[in-house]
Amino acid sequence: AARICESVSPQLNSGQLMPTSEAECTVVIAVRGTSNQMEVLTDLGFYAAVAVLHFFDKVSPLYGTIPVHVLGVILSNGRSSFLKSIQAKMMEHVEVTVKLLQHNYPKDTLVL
Repeated sequence: AARICESVSPQLNSGQLMPTSEAECTVVIAVRGTSNQMEVLTDLGFYAAVAVLHFFDKVSPLYGTIPVHVLGVILSNGRSSFLKSIQAKMMEHVEVTVKLLQHNYPKDTLVL
């Protein structure tokens, strides 16, 4: 995560010129790209089901005719429990990070 603030009235903090946690800034959170085999499987789990839905949408229109929550159930049931657990752990880590940043910088805007 990176905290971006306008340099209006920074205070000296631990010998460095930094804005206080009271300043209104923007925190940008980035999830790094794929770097190992487990993350390749996670990516496949995310995008394979979407690719299958796109294919079937070309054959017979799905989007707009089937409710979004039904498509969500289809996607959820189409993934293996192994991929679901990996994706859940990844999303849990993102949620913990977001909550920590919201706690530390309550006035900031978060961008994921």
